[in-house]
Amino acid sequence: DVVWQFWVARQISNGSVLYRDIWEINPPLWFWSAVPIHHFAAWLHIPPLRLLVAVVVGAGALSALLTGHLAGISSPFARLAMMLLILWLVVLMPIYDFGQREQLALICTLPYAALIARRSTGTVVSTGLAVVIASMAAYGFALKHYFVLIPIMLEIWLIVRNRSQWRAMRPEVLVLVIGALIYGLAIIVFAPAFFTESVPMVRAAYHGYESSWEMMLLKPWLVMWAFMTAFFLTFRAGLGKRANPLVSTLLIAVVGFAFAYFLQRKGWLYHSVPVTGAFALAL
Repeated sequence: DVVWQFWVARQISNGSVLYRDIWEINPPLWFWSAVPIHHFAAWLHIPPLRLLVAVVVGAGALSALLTGHLAGISSPFARLAMMLLILWLVVLMPIYDFGQREQLALICTLPYAALIARRSTGTVVSTGLAVVIASMAAYGFALKHYFVLIPIMLEIWLIVRNRSQWRAMRPEVLVLVIGALIYGLAIIVFAPAFFTESVPMVRAAYHGYESSWEMMLLKPWLVMWAFMTAFFLTFRAGLGKRANPLVSTLLIAVVGFAFAYFLQRKGWLYHSVPVTGAFALAL
């Protein structure tokens, strides 16, 4: 899939029009984001996939740094251990499906979950930091429409947990809204055939190759999710107002990513990556 992504980016750079000259059922953001990497790699005279590795590792390190910074852990050793764990979960764990949208969404979601957790405590977060985190999150949530449920659930959780201090006009909310509007307008202007050609194709045929529920459920990662779910339900960790807010927001991300996994009904390994990653970090 990632090789195809960069082939499409090369063709776009050479004048091809997505959804007219190149048939594709996925939204354009993933392909558009490969175009600057393709050009920069050409400028550096290196293969674009090699540059992609550096970009993803760098994004994973930034995700670990931001999440660790907002986690509110006082011990430097514990904070370092957490950041190393995040780097493992977002870069090394999904290495078999490196560069897939689910891996990128996990990288972008973890700092946003930490930001919302920090907001729930009433702690001040600098505007610049919130904008950086929300910009990452806007990209990650827009990679697949299923992921939009995550920021919505996080906002609902924030209202319920701390309604007295909740504010709708926050930097991260504005960035997400503006990003969604820009992305929607960009599709209308630069890839209108996505709505007129690809969406009808998806409605007609996408559900024709879904996996059976037996194939969906008989997967090793479902066993891991079941044990982790049993742990949280048994000890009520992350549940209720007394819980660690970061654990709570991570579990909300788990629910959102699990929703995407089951709604897509493919049972592919890379679809499970963000569920496993967010679940493991919460644990």
